Amino acid sequence: MTHDRFFPNLYKRCLKSGLLEQGADAIQSEIDKMGVTASVEAIKMLSFLNLEGYRIQLGDTAAFFPRTVVISEAKKNTIVARMRKNFLEVDVVLPPYVAMGYLSGYAARIEKSSSQKEKESFIAEMLKELYGEPLNLADLCVSYKLDPCIAPFYDNIVEAIDAHFLGLRRASVLTLIPCIEGVIRNLAEKVGRNIRDRIDAPSFLDVLARVQKHYIKNVELPGIAWVPSELETVAFFDHFHELLQMVESIRVFVEHAMYKHTSDYDRSSQLNRHGIVHGLLSDYHTETNFYRLIVLLNGLSVASIVAGHEASLFHPEPTDEARKLASHFKSCMLSSSTITPIARL
Repeated sequence: MTHDRFFPNLYKRCLKSGLLEQGADAIQSEIDKMGVTASVEAIKMLSFLNLEGYRIQLGDTAAFFPRTVVISEAKKNTIVARMRKNFLEVDVVLPPYVAMGYLSGYAARIEKSSSQKEKESFIAEMLKELYGEPLNLADLCVSYKLDPCIAPFYDNIVEAIDAHFLGLRRASVLTLIPCIEGVIRNLAEKVGRNIRDRIDAPSFLDVLARVQKHYIKNVELPGIAWVPSELETVAFFDHFHELLQMVESIRVFVEHAMYKHTSDYDRSSQLNRHGIVHGLLSDYHTETNFYRLIVLLNGLSVASIVAGHEASLFHPEPTDEARKLASHFKSCMLSSSTITPIARL
């Protein structure tokens, strides 16, 4: 019997007879009754969950049968999911490389806010604290150079940060948007998808979904040829897996904010790609929107790690290169006082 028939057939038998709760010996007995040579081993799988189940080995092919596909409330990572929802209310991807305690404090303030204006005030304050200092942005830039998905846009990103510290708000935002799209295209190649000629939201959403599924198959279920269909879904992992929850935060932001059709766009940030690029929105040039795009870049750097790039999940430590770049950004900041705002010309 081939594995693509044996595993689902055995799993149905186990469910019907309650064998998954009885243990490996009970499942082995059922296999023996079927006249098949296969072995059973009790194991735990999946990061952040340690899901109990069984590895079924049939020749060179393996399957994983979980004792249950129901995740208890105690094992669900509802904190990350709740913070993600709070930050998406102000058009911010869940910020990576930041302490959870710090984020949860601002998430709670946003959640309790009585008006959108107050929420915007809180997120502006938080993002300024996180990314207002030149060295913080310089640290990130140095790490971007090491990421194959982001490195091709390093010069563009540095110029965007230059514009930010010079007070050129439109330039800082407009320079980062093509970088975001380029990074997503590079992510697509890492997971076997070519979208070189596409700039539409469905293509970008498909890439992010593929990144998540790539991680599930290659990292969470390595060497496993068959699992119950529930275990292959992003929705299942989104209950507990912090890295995949982060990528899901990007996906939701792309779908419901940044790449939402302009005719349906009504969010206060005005950070809508189509509206900005096609000249339909004019009030997007804010410091906070620049920071929003930096957070999105950081989120995509996590997506690159999920897609296979080896890097730390902590904020990068300062280096001599970062300090030199930070000095350059400070000089831009000092020079900003010599630039006359357009409104005064």
